[in-house]
Amino acid sequence: MILWGKPFAITFETVSGCNLQCPGCETGIGALERKSGLMDTDEFLLVLNKLPKTVFHINLHAQGEPLLHNDIGNFIRLARQRKIFVSMSTNGTLLNQSIAQTLINAGLNHIIVSLDGFDQKSYSEYRKGGDFDTVVNNTKELIRLRKKSGKNSPFVEIQTVVTKHNENHLNSIKRIAKSIGADVFTLKTAYVPDLSSLPSYFTNNKKYRRYKTSKNGTLSSIKKPPRFCFRQRSGFVVLNNMDVVPCCFDKNARWKIGNLTSDSFESILKNEKSILLQKLLQSKNPPLMCENCI
Repeated sequence: MILWGKPFAITFETVSGCNLQCPGCETGIGALERKSGLMDTDEFLLVLNKLPKTVFHINLHAQGEPLLHNDIGNFIRLARQRKIFVSMSTNGTLLNQSIAQTLINAGLNHIIVSLDGFDQKSYSEYRKGGDFDTVVNNTKELIRLRKKSGKNSPFVEIQTVVTKHNENHLNSIKRIAKSIGADVFTLKTAYVPDLSSLPSYFTNNKKYRRYKTSKNGTLSSIKKPPRFCFRQRSGFVVLNNMDVVPCCFDKNARWKIGNLTSDSFESILKNEKSILLQKLLQSKNPPLMCENCI
């Protein structure tokens, strides 16, 4: 079997842990079976030095809140020194003035801030443990500091996970994002960790669903898993312990294909498990993680 191309985008799980308990997240509901922890900065640097020249984009988030890492600014700086575009997604609750300035100074290119409500009640239905006003004020301060610094980055994206608690007020959230000064406002369909039943936040409007329901109440993805997976070939996920998994939907590392403390990118791309995964993706029986893929 021939495997074409090399990755151009890598996700680094700088933190596997979170300060919130969102119901649409394995970490938030305590269903992450892997050991939580922080990525070591020296190991991150080791991996950066191993990156193929084809890689030009990295994400610093996976199954956790990246701003829980005290050295996140250094992660960004090390990547930017190699002229790599750096993105990050955060719940925004920890994005205080000091951290915001650190992100700006380090050269972060793109930040996604989750704002999943139009007031505290609607927001906390999904972002359990979070504070709506804190996220709004933190994001506003980030944009103020960016302007004061005379920089255009990070590009600030306000993103809303559409739930039944906010689906009728999306224009209100969009207006809030505009008033803050965000560069763009985007919507995201809600992920469901357990497909055996409908979650409490499931939308009424089918336009904002990524799942269809069966007569017995179980869920399945509206889209069938692709016979060719572009994401699996364009990049993969490096977990906090340097284990490598093929995709962000492999939450519990069932498809570990290597570890970058000992393996090279080239050997991971060509090893038996990677080749087997490619074969399964092109078969009628793809891996279980593909059942929840959008």
